[in-house]
Amino acid sequence: MGNVLSSALWGGEPPEPTNSRPKSSEIKFYPYAGMGGHHPKWWDAEEQRTWIWQPYLETELSLEDILGKYMFVAMHDEDDYNLQMTLSNPGHITLSAPQNTLLSWDTVEGTYERAQLTGSFTGVHPPGASRLTPAELALTRPNLRRFDFHTMVPPNWYLGKVNHAIDVVTPMDSNGNHYISVMLHYFDNPRADGVWYLGKKVVGGVDGERGLTEDERVKLGIGVSFADVEARGRMRG
Repeated sequence: MGNVLSSALWGGEPPEPTNSRPKSSEIKFYPYAGMGGHHPKWWDAEEQRTWIWQPYLETELSLEDILGKYMFVAMHDEDDYNLQMTLSNPGHITLSAPQNTLLSWDTVEGTYERAQLTGSFTGVHPPGASRLTPAELALTRPNLRRFDFHTMVPPNWYLGKVNHAIDVVTPMDSNGNHYISVMLHYFDNPRADGVWYLGKKVVGGVDGERGLTEDERVKLGIGVSFADVEARGRMRG
């Protein structure tokens, strides 16, 4: 399987397998499926439906496990060219610990890069005021963190400096690392669609910046129909 950034992110979705979907009257019809085939998707066995994006990890990861450089491999649609992913420059976010400093969330240094747009921030903080209660956050979103850019070059008409978020999602890549979700302006309105990126941790420097393997792409539901994601979920039980 080749290490490739999936072309399904920008159209040209691969053909669906003709023999993977069981003939079952239980499989739902998704009227909005044509708008989200290129997005990550997952089957929610409890709610009995397929959702766009990925479920959030409900166990807390250590800061050491989260630090690293993450290459963007999927996103929610965005009209601003400066925020869009491209095959030649999908963008990335890096979380690092400064040298000779006690490791903590408050001292984490971060950079966001996409095309000619670069932002930097220091500190990744608890979410603070949120539509989720502290108890709900502790149980369902223990890795949700907020960050604010202190620099943005060049200034972007859409991308403000504050109220952005990082969280960890449940799936793991082939290297055993969880993907992260980077959600711009998430705390302005957590229920609204925004500019969201799914990031895969880079392993091995530049040689690790190869995007998704075919197996990873399929497991994330990218370029896979809603009905096939559901069918695979039902087969897993």
